[in-house]
Amino acid sequence: MNREHESRGVRYRVIQPPDVEEMTTFLADTFSRAEPMGHALSLPGEVVRRVVSVFAPRAVEDGLTLVARDAGTGEMVGALLAGDFAAPPPEGIDTVDERFRPVATLLEELDARYRAGRRMPPGEYLHLAMLGVSPAAAGRRVGQNLMELCMENGARRGYRTAVAEATGRVSRHICRKHGFVERLTCPYGSFRFEGRPVFASIRGHEAVVLMDRSLLDLGLPRDPEGGTGAPP
Repeated sequence: MNREHESRGVRYRVIQPPDVEEMTTFLADTFSRAEPMGHALSLPGEVVRRVVSVFAPRAVEDGLTLVARDAGTGEMVGALLAGDFAAPPPEGIDTVDERFRPVATLLEELDARYRAGRRMPPGEYLHLAMLGVSPAAAGRRVGQNLMELCMENGARRGYRTAVAEATGRVSRHICRKHGFVERLTCPYGSFRFEGRPVFASIRGHEAVVLMDRSLLDLGLPRDPEGGTGAPP
């Protein structure tokens, strides 16, 4: 995806350096306000912002993350943080606030179960890590378009499989619509962090579901200018 794509008055593009600060704040606000785990833990936006900021430099380098802006106002209305599922943790991840550890632990355990027994070289598994959409963009298919364009961008860079952790009903529904298959689940009610049922208060969302789908059926040729997909 080497140029902007526009649909229903929204422009989509691969993240650029000027987008980083706004994307970081945007996703932090979305996660702390609307994501089931963030809401259950009452995570302040600043805690989540630190997490996103750790991944932001890599997002610019690998060219897998997409942002969406209103074509008229230029305001950011959506973002999909994506990366290489085989990449090691980014520098600075050990400095993330302790309050985020229950979320990180649940996701890490689920991801480890998925990786077990799989050969996972860099450049093959595209990780759709965090999707955020502004309520002001409702009805404009921003989440769906971000998902579609992100997968197309990854496929053109040589990725063969897309992986996502759906933490709520909406993200699970979007993934299903785009051909994702459920592989692993971690029910909120049974998860324990340091012996405590930290997500037992979550209602209306049963579990985190790890899902995947092949990108080969998109039938897209590799972009010769897109690189191999592997992080530098």
